[in-house]
Amino acid sequence: MTASVSVVVPVLNAARTLPGCLGALASLEPGPHEIVLIDNGSTDGSLGLLRAFAERRSGARSLEEPRRGAAAARNAGIRAATGDIVAFTDSDCEPESGWLDHLARPFADARV
Repeated sequence: MTASVSVVVPVLNAARTLPGCLGALASLEPGPHEIVLIDNGSTDGSLGLLRAFAERRSGARSLEEPRRGAAAARNAGIRAATGDIVAFTDSDCEPESGWLDHLARPFADARV
């Protein structure tokens, strides 16, 4: 059985870096089971970018976490995730296309 992967991205005022991050997430091969985007009180238009991405991309969801802090946003993402594995990246990162494959591959081993 292949494990499903949920990617969680906490976001706070990242309108400048989100286009690159979201573009990289859309290019992951293989793609994740889901992408959970957690806005943490942005005031710069980030929430609109997240909502637009989630509307266009099957398996992507945009949620809001009112409690401030990356830990609160990540924990909200964990609670919302439905994949077997939860992977995190940040809104100023652009993961390489094979990132999830490398991350999930060891989980195919029953001893892991």
